[in-house]
Amino acid sequence: MKILVIKQFLSIQECEDLIAMTRVFPEDRSMRVHLNTPKFNLNERVDRKYYSLPKIPLVRKVKEFAEKKWGLELFPHEHFHLMHYLEKGNGLKIHAEPNIATVSASINLSPPTYKGGEFYIKNAPVNLGQGDLILYDSNIMHGVTPLESGQRYSFVLWMRNRKQYESDRNKQLRQSTSNLSQESGEEWCFERSES
Repeated sequence: MKILVIKQFLSIQECEDLIAMTRVFPEDRSMRVHLNTPKFNLNERVDRKYYSLPKIPLVRKVKEFAEKKWGLELFPHEHFHLMHYLEKGNGLKIHAEPNIATVSASINLSPPTYKGGEFYIKNAPVNLGQGDLILYDSNIMHGVTPLESGQRYSFVLWMRNRKQYESDRNKQLRQSTSNLSQESGEEWCFERSES
């Protein structure tokens, strides 16, 4: 079990810049922001706002840091989120993400002007100041306590190992092939050459 907390991974200004993106990008209400774990109903939406962003340099910075610490080649998911806890009671039930990632990352973007909304691992709170990064094995149970007051923003990224990445690529290829076949009425077959 590996857990790392890196204090002040981002500056206050970098945190504020990311929070400002929530005023530019619309909230993401797609299915990919729903949890799909045994403890959650597939269609149960987590109580917070999500913003999916285009690739930003922060993804590479987190990825490269995690690769050094885990000694693995990692592949970030195409989607990552800014999460906005804004109403009393917003939080995240305890869960793990071993089916979608090997290493998970979260950065607290908010100054300490909120109560509650604390990240925890196995029921133990993790004190994350503004700009602090936590990296952890994705099979570790974690969550966010209910927000009591104020607002909290966090940046979340999931990184896969090569096997997970290849599996996801193959699923996407099969789905694309199925879509092409349905649209054209023809059977499509793709083979990957080993070179």
